[in-house]
Amino acid sequence: MNFDAVMAIVTGFEGDTEFMYRDTSDAGLITIGVGHQLGPPSAPLPEIFQLKFVHDTHGAATRQDVQADIDALAKLPHGAHYRAHYYKNPPTIVGSGVKLTLPTAERRHLLRQDLKYFVDRLRMEFYRFDSFPEPAQEALLDMAFNLGFERAKHPKHPGLWGYPILLRAVRERRWTDAAAQCHRRGPSEGRNHWTELQFKEAARVDRSVIR
Repeated sequence: MNFDAVMAIVTGFEGDTEFMYRDTSDAGLITIGVGHQLGPPSAPLPEIFQLKFVHDTHGAATRQDVQADIDALAKLPHGAHYRAHYYKNPPTIVGSGVKLTLPTAERRHLLRQDLKYFVDRLRMEFYRFDSFPEPAQEALLDMAFNLGFERAKHPKHPGLWGYPILLRAVRERRWTDAAAQCHRRGPSEGRNHWTELQFKEAARVDRSVIR
């Protein structure tokens, strides 16, 4: 699998934000880069203080600077109506926005780590994952990154394990059937169409499929 190509594809679908913001989940988790989550403002992950944040104008940020951005996020509302840019420039009456940014190299490193985690999970689920056609690997990796793995409490937004018909088709290398079962609620139609085409391409190139 061409990891750089997959990183570019996922970044194109997810977006890449250089500053911290709160996601649209009920918890309003601190997020940065390409969907990298850092815990809630009330209990951020220790990792957040190890990232190499910088000021826009005067170099490396201190631990106190990072904590100031966390405190700013904690005071701002979150939910489906608040997008990332809101946390950079909220209305003055609401509070101050975040001040720090994370350089591109740091954000790419986080994304690469996250994708490797998802690949390892996929290898555990599909013992022949590395033998799958690359288009199928890429489709599954994008779905896992986007959905997560576990079944969600909300039936309309399940994790990847909430697609049993798709998973069975993948295990049996029935890529055309996988293409018919990969539609997700939430992602854009463009993203869903791309995933469908990846599975169809896998069917074309996988010479092990019995026709």
